[in-house]
Amino acid sequence: MSTQEWPELVGMAAEDAAAEIRRGSTHITELQVVPPGQLVTMDFRPDRVRLHVDADGIVSRVPRIG
Repeated sequence: MSTQEWPELVGMAAEDAAAEIRRGSTHITELQVVPPGQLVTMDFRPDRVRLHVDADGIVSRVPRIG
């Protein structure tokens, strides 16, 4: 079974978190960095992970597929 979420990446820099996801998940084709306050669509995509970050670019929510 493939990973659906990455709680261990909370607190990591977005670039490093993205590299970790890419390294272990070849089915992920889109990684989006979402800054504070940015609106995102509510559609589900099994090939996408959003990295919600704080003002310093640190992952602030558990990244998950969707």
